[in-house]
Amino acid sequence: MRIITFISTLLLAANLLMAQEALFNHYGKTEGIASNEIYDIAQDKTGRIWVATRVKWIIFQMEQK
Repeated sequence: MRIITFISTLLLAANLLMAQEALFNHYGKTEGIASNEIYDIAQDKTGRIWVATRVKWIIFQMEQK
């Protein structure tokens, strides 16, 4: 029983050490989104992000970092 507890603790610790933080960018009207209702999102071959809102299509050219 001790070995199972040890292995479980080891696996849990390894999982916590390797966890990555999710990074999100939030976009709204100040960034050019015409509506809070997004109907579709697609990316073309050149890397542009197309966002379909209730009002119009928006194109984002993402910066490479």
